[in-house]
Amino acid sequence: MKTEKIILVIIGGITVLALFGVLFLSASEQKAANKPNVTSKVLVKNTSSDLGRMKVADEKSADFVIENNGTLQEFYKALAGLKID
Repeated sequence: MKTEKIILVIIGGITVLALFGVLFLSASEQKAANKPNVTSKVLVKNTSSDLGRMKVADEKSADFVIENNGTLQEFYKALAGLKID
């Protein structure tokens, strides 16, 4: 009689763990589905710059222009979907 109870407790425990796992996975999928689908609208004229040969102690720089062609509202929508740690 005791072995039957132990087997039933083990099966019940596994069932409860499986149900909690399904609930956790469905909640995480639902959060991922709520993220906004935003395409970036960025204009970059030069993506690289040749600084030539450099020694270890040399300091050189290059300027890059990144232009936001999207709207501020789209930017805020994109930020709402980000997870900041």
